[in-house]
Amino acid sequence: MRLLLWLVLALPLLVVWPEDTGGSRDVVSQDPWPGTGAWADAVLDTLSLDAKVGQLILTDAHGRPDHLSGGHFRRLTSRVEDYGVGGLLFFRGNANDQAELTRRLQQRAAIPLLIAQDMETGAGMRTSGTTRFPNAMALGATGDPALAYAMGRGIAAESRVLGIHQNYAPVADLNTNPRNPIINVRAFGADPRAASRMVIGYAQGLQDGGVVATLKHFPGHGDTQVDSHADLPVLPFRRERLDATEWMPFREGVAAGVMSVMTGHLALPALDDRPNTPATLSKPITTGVLREELGFEGLIVTDGMNMEGVAKHYAPGEAAVRAVEAGADQLILTRDERAVKRALLAAVRSGRLAEDRIDVSVRRILRMKEWLGLHQPAPPTNTEPAEEAFPIPVTGTPTDAEGYPWGTRALLQRTPPRPDVDALAAPSTELLARNARLARTIAQRALTLTRNEGDVLPLRTDQRVLVVSVSDGSRASVGRPLANRLSGVLDGEATYRFARRGASDADHAALARLAAEHDVVVLSTHLQVRNYSGRIGLPSRHQALVNRLVGTDTPVVLAAFGNPYVLLGVDQPAGFLAAYDTRDYVQEAVADALVGLYPIQGSLPIDIPGLHAVGDGILVAQARLRDGTADDVGMVADSLDAVDLTMQEAVTRRVFPGAALAIGRAGVLVKQESYGRFTYGERFADPVLQRSIETDTVFDLASVTKVAATTVAAMMLVDQGRLNLDAPVARYIPAFGAGGKDIVTVRQLLAHQGGQRVFHPFHTHGITDPDSVRAFIYADSLRYTPGQGTRYSDFDMIVLGDVIEAIGGLPLDEFLRQAVFEPLGMISTGFRPVGFRDEAVVPTEIDRNFRSRLLQGEVHDETASILGGVAGHAGLFSTVEDLSTLAFMLANGGIAHGRRFFSEATLNTFIERVSPRGAFPMALGWMAYRPPGEGFSSAGQHFGPRSFGHTGFTGCSLWIDPDQELFVILLTNRTWPSRGRSAINRLRASVADLAAQSVVAAPHAVEWID
Repeated sequence: MRLLLWLVLALPLLVVWPEDTGGSRDVVSQDPWPGTGAWADAVLDTLSLDAKVGQLILTDAHGRPDHLSGGHFRRLTSRVEDYGVGGLLFFRGNANDQAELTRRLQQRAAIPLLIAQDMETGAGMRTSGTTRFPNAMALGATGDPALAYAMGRGIAAESRVLGIHQNYAPVADLNTNPRNPIINVRAFGADPRAASRMVIGYAQGLQDGGVVATLKHFPGHGDTQVDSHADLPVLPFRRERLDATEWMPFREGVAAGVMSVMTGHLALPALDDRPNTPATLSKPITTGVLREELGFEGLIVTDGMNMEGVAKHYAPGEAAVRAVEAGADQLILTRDERAVKRALLAAVRSGRLAEDRIDVSVRRILRMKEWLGLHQPAPPTNTEPAEEAFPIPVTGTPTDAEGYPWGTRALLQRTPPRPDVDALAAPSTELLARNARLARTIAQRALTLTRNEGDVLPLRTDQRVLVVSVSDGSRASVGRPLANRLSGVLDGEATYRFARRGASDADHAALARLAAEHDVVVLSTHLQVRNYSGRIGLPSRHQALVNRLVGTDTPVVLAAFGNPYVLLGVDQPAGFLAAYDTRDYVQEAVADALVGLYPIQGSLPIDIPGLHAVGDGILVAQARLRDGTADDVGMVADSLDAVDLTMQEAVTRRVFPGAALAIGRAGVLVKQESYGRFTYGERFADPVLQRSIETDTVFDLASVTKVAATTVAAMMLVDQGRLNLDAPVARYIPAFGAGGKDIVTVRQLLAHQGGQRVFHPFHTHGITDPDSVRAFIYADSLRYTPGQGTRYSDFDMIVLGDVIEAIGGLPLDEFLRQAVFEPLGMISTGFRPVGFRDEAVVPTEIDRNFRSRLLQGEVHDETASILGGVAGHAGLFSTVEDLSTLAFMLANGGIAHGRRFFSEATLNTFIERVSPRGAFPMALGWMAYRPPGEGFSSAGQHFGPRSFGHTGFTGCSLWIDPDQELFVILLTNRTWPSRGRSAINRLRASVADLAAQSVVAAPHAVEWID
């Protein structure tokens, strides 16, 4: 019989999910498994009453070595072979042993076993060697159903390789009671509509991945202070309240096609006033509301029948009979499977239960097994399933008005192929790596800031930080991952202390004194949901410590790992950040966000009464560029790898001796490499000139100075109202007004439309001191009418540099150091004196015509050299590491390191092209992008139309595409050993094209492939 049952074939399955009507979904009575039934009916016709009752019961198992042999294994074997249980419910264990135990027991089952597990946060919640995702409330804080879907798909992928078919998740409860000891962060939030979107996203991800989703705990466990593990909660609500609030996520999930619902051990006197009658045992609730009113036709599973909400009042057999009478199909954790089976058989034989009632439930169970493909023969061992890509909607762009990620589209719910039982195993390293990335993404996007007094966040990297951790446990290292990560991103080490629950006043006083020696205290609270605990919150001693630390002069940032209601009952800190989970990677995400490596963008999914409401959240932009991979930001790594080949070929072809390159997108530095050496080296024995280029090697930027220094300074002064773009230059430098130049405006200088000559070789005309150069420029006459042409001019930017000095009251180099380079942490960037060799800097040329020496560490440009190495048009030295920070700030709308350098409006003013078609493509200070039809551009052909950048004579360039949040920095010494080479032009364009063509998705898109 066993062989026959496994060989019956099923029909294809197509489910069209209901349209979103803009409000709550209509009640839709639908078949959750259309196309199935032939196998289920064939099997059902062969079953005795005893076998049918067995299908209702799941027996508990652990994926541990001790369950693979001895008494535990004999018990499980007996339940499968003798009692004919319908499936297994796995608890703690490891992936390999769980897969092995599943394999052995499936081979002994006459009817394929349904394998279930409670995996709200993934298989890692129960099974080592798998992934544990953040709690549901973290997903709620992201506000992004696409992430919920991706998490569901990720959980499903690991589940299927382990042989798991049904997940007792997602939690559809609304945590509207801050003192709820058992739901808390397990809920997506408190808002019914927002939670519904997340519930459906998660459930759809599971079921698209071939795993049955189970909404729980109907009729809603969110607004109670009693843990149903320990007692029977009573919900004193009228049905109008329940219908409008608690039931909405269930109603929406049912309408969307969720296949299973778990009932909770919750008493609702307004619907069933019998004493000690939880919903699990209530026909008016389970059948009357869930089946008939909400139209649910799928599988109803009980919560654990060993929980005191039921067990305190009913014996195992009686509880089971009442649950089936109420409408339950699947019984779990029944306490005594023998007694349960005897009681159910007796109830049928006595007429208390009709056998037809048993048949209805068994048919649902068998049809679900049929949908899962458990009736199919195993696939051939020499074939692998084809890989299919499932794109996830990009964050912030839902496809319908209500934010459901699928809108009105038809969803193909394929019957999943039965996995080869012999091939069950732990998830692959590739799958685990993908899921780990997704888990970190959810943790990062969830972080929610609701207080930030004095802009305490983001932290400066030079601040001294004290991390104090409190917990509802005794593990002293609970906050160590946070402190360790902070130590890695701060200039100094973060000091760590764990505060014991029994700490004395003297201990608290010592911590307060230690806080006074630091610039900021990060107080981390680690409070987790625990069965039977009866409470979740800060103990009174910990509340006293919070108040003690908040009362010091050192600002306190409270980071809530786990329970976000910790703010209740304590003095309010300067900063409050909710993380919703205690995982190590969540602590690391918080550390990164505290110093600005990630934006803080979550919104509160709950109310914190009297303090914060649903939706509260302070957006803090990313403050610092961070290292990452192409995959992190929607780029193809293979395309970026092609850049290396291009650069290495350029060195071989002697386009330049050496170079450094940086490519970044969306706040992530995806590539930073160096190539070649200081010189070609064939004529020089000096080992200094044989050195390899590194990413911290300093280059002469030449005309990139015009933008990285002069233009950026002008943008800041315009934003501050200190520089008027349309004011005459003579307002700031009266001497410049000579020769008819009194009509030239600052805007015209920036646009290279100032009417001045392009260049003058001062050194060949005997003008070799700074005052004489400036006198010449100021006295020079106009060469064309200002504003009537575009002629790229060093003179324009030299004069603009003088304007900045006049406004700032400081030499240009000092003004830039104080206003730009130091605040951005650009420690290797600045102007350099002339006449001095610096062996750490890349040489540019052997000057045989003017200075008669090797130029290494002094400016290559002759005019800048005459001006003492400091000028508005040339003279700046930097590294790709430093310029990456500057490029990030520009691509980030003018914000970096916790500071706004200028507004986005000012940035947009400066990067808009002002020169006409055919003219040199200029914005204000910046070169503008030239489209392919207009001619050659050093930014290639694939940067966007609003791109801006600049090149430098020594072979350097910087290009930024603000719409793609993309930048490419190339530093070379192509002038070595002489300045005649021009192949750099095409190379710049090729590198830019490779970078731009590697972009394949929005920066924060999420995609799941299985």
